[in-house]
Formats: sequence, C-alpha cells, structure tokens
Amino acid sequence: MMLLTVGCFLLKQTFMGVRQILVTAVVAMLFVALTWPFAVTQSKTEIAAWLADSRLMLDVAVLLSVDIALEIAFCVTDVDVRTSRKVGIKKRMWFRFLRYFPGLLIFPVFFALLVWVIFALPGVDFAVIGWSLGVALLFVIPLLTYLLRLVVPEEDLRLELLYLCNLLLGGLGVIATVNGTTAVRGVSQVNYAALGAMALLVLVFGCVGFVAWRIRQRRHVARPRRG
Repeated sequence: MMLLTVGCFLLKQTFMGVRQILVTAVVAMLFVALTWPFAVTQSKTEIAAWLADSRLMLDVAVLLSVDIALEIAFCVTDVDVRTSRKVGIKKRMWFRFLRYFPGLLIFPVFFALLVWVIFALPGVDFAVIGWSLGVALLFVIPLLTYLLRLVVPEEDLRLELLYLCNLLLGGLGVIATVNGTTAVRGVSQVNYAALGAMALLVLVFGCVGFVAWRIRQRRHVARPRRG
C-alpha cells in the first residue's frame, strides 16, 4: 500500500506545473528534515504496538478514505472542467484546491521512510540523516515526476491511471485486516427489507437521473433550432 500511495502521489504531481512541483518537494524536504527528532524517539516495538492497535488502524482507514475521496474528486472534476463549456468560479476554485492538494497519506509514508533509514544507518548523526533524506526527496520527487511524464505522455491516460490506482488503494484499505480480523464483520443472514429498500432507491433515483438527462438533451437540441 505504501508503494501504491507513492505511485498515486507521483501521478498527481504530473498534473502540476514546475512551481507547484518544487513547492511540494520543498514541503516534503522540510517535513522529513524537521521530524527527525520525533522519529528517533520511536522504537521497533513501539511501531509494532501501533500497527497492532485496532483503533489506530481504523483511524488510518478513515484518513485513507478521505484522501482517496479527494483524489477521485480531482479526477472527476478534471474531466468535468475539460468538457464543460462554462466553468463557474466555485467549480474553478474547487478544482484548484483538488489539483494542488498533494495528499495526506504521503506524509506518513515519508515519516516511515525516515524511521527505516535511521534504523538502517546506526551510528550516523540523526540530523544528518534527516536533512540528507530531505534533500534527496527535493531532487527525487521532480525527477520521478518528469520521468513518469516521459513514460506516460498522454494526460488522459495518466488521469485514468490515477483514478484506477486510487480505486485499488481504496479497495485495499477496505479489506485491510486488523490483527487477522477484517474491520467489517460479515453477516450470515440477508435483510431483505433493507435490500429491497436499497434497490427501490437505486431505481427511483436512476429514473429521476434519466428523466433529467433526457430533458437536458432536448434543451440542447432545441437551442440550435431556435437560432
């Protein structure tokens, strides 16, 4: 999941400009360089205790859901902005926020990388490790971003990959296990009343959406005739 999170982060960066990529890289550098005093206080047993804490893992799952929802909203809004003839101010501001939002889960990944490097290099000054890793991220993030642009030059394909990767990441987060048990308990009995109500809601709102789409299509067809 960490590698998939990094992949989604880099895919998102391919839609940024040069300044935005540099700002994100600087923020990542400062985050890693300034959190090393907290990273050195962690131990392997404490990290294992965190991973074994079911409540903490469920909180991480909520954070994961929020992050994925914002990334998927960016993909959908990007397509909407491209295909719409007129884009309102609110939609444009919302799209800018989604576009420049780097993601939430990438920072825990950077912190985990910092902790791993500290444990892998015993005897080295912690401040040197933190700042060295931060400077490395300052150059690696733009380099990997432009390399990904070179490998996948089609922007539409990158947007689709970002969408699919976030769906996959969300699926992994939903089925992630905590201490060998799934976060959502299964049931052996089917609630037919709830199932019927859900099917009825889907049918009703589907019909409403279809009727609204037909009305909109007729309006678009009727406008050229009036002219």
